Amino acid sequence: MSKTYEEIKGQFTALAKTSEYIKNRINIIQRFLNEKETKIMAFIGSGSSYALAKSCEHIYRNLTGKPAVSLASGDLMLHPERYAQALSGGVIVAITRSGSTSEILKAIDAIKRHADVRVVAIACVEGSPIESIADFTLSLPWAFDESICQTRTVSNLFLAGALFSAGLGGRADVIRDLDKTIGLLEGFCNRIEPEFLTLAKEKWDHVVVLADGEIAGLAEEGALAFKEICQLPSNQYGLLDVRHGPMVIINNRTLVLACLTEANDYETKLISDLCAKHATVVCYSDLPVKLDSKVFAQFDMGETLDTVSRGLPLILICQLASYYKALVRGTNPDMPDGLDAWVKL
Repeated sequence: MSKTYEEIKGQFTALAKTSEYIKNRINIIQRFLNEKETKIMAFIGSGSSYALAKSCEHIYRNLTGKPAVSLASGDLMLHPERYAQALSGGVIVAITRSGSTSEILKAIDAIKRHADVRVVAIACVEGSPIESIADFTLSLPWAFDESICQTRTVSNLFLAGALFSAGLGGRADVIRDLDKTIGLLEGFCNRIEPEFLTLAKEKWDHVVVLADGEIAGLAEEGALAFKEICQLPSNQYGLLDVRHGPMVIINNRTLVLACLTEANDYETKLISDLCAKHATVVCYSDLPVKLDSKVFAQFDMGETLDTVSRGLPLILICQLASYYKALVRGTNPDMPDGLDAWVKL
């Protein structure tokens, strides 16, 4: 059995463990941050973790009402002087599977030479190099993916970042909703998984993932999963933003995964227009939605979720779709050509 598949299906237990771990450390994190004023929270990462950083920036800003930014660690590594003024007095939150990615380590070293910053690391390896340069580390070794392509790691790092922000913002309601979603997720997976082999046999050869707000960054990682796991071109856009240019590339060989929010007239009209272009359309919504056009599949959780929680079923759908497409294409999801688990410069 594929290691990638094992890790996709193993994420549910890991998510529950991550939730308890972060919730038990919120007060410790708060005391650490209260030692000095935090002028800005800067989330950094590379590849998958940069996509997660974008979601974490959005979640932190929305849940705390405080300034936040997300940066590619390679950008910060190459140009620390450009960001020194903006980041001085801030906290760098470094998101990393291995704790060993060169750009992240070098970015932290570079910005520390240009600005007064503190560093929080969220990593999936205990005792990794990042621990020696971070001021505070959250370690999630149970979420570490052995496969090159990240699946379980992604959902757990996203959850850790979301709980980090919800805890600092005093948003117990969001924390409760995330826990509720974790409890529902495995049953949701078992219910929808039989659809994905049939979906994978459809003739689509490129993918568009549509999502907004706090989960747009996670949806970008969902699109990246198709590049890595089944090695097909993919992109992420905001729901309505897809009309502003990207619509021209959508055709009868496009898979569109759309995460609906309110399922209002704007969203349902968009789905109708995508179907009119003969795309293979799969929709996720919290509750069943009546659409005017026939889509390939509609998945729903059966309960209303917080916007942040909605990211967990969305990323699972992307992972399952990319994995089953890899099986149909005969590509090895565990070892994509030209890709390493983490980059060393």
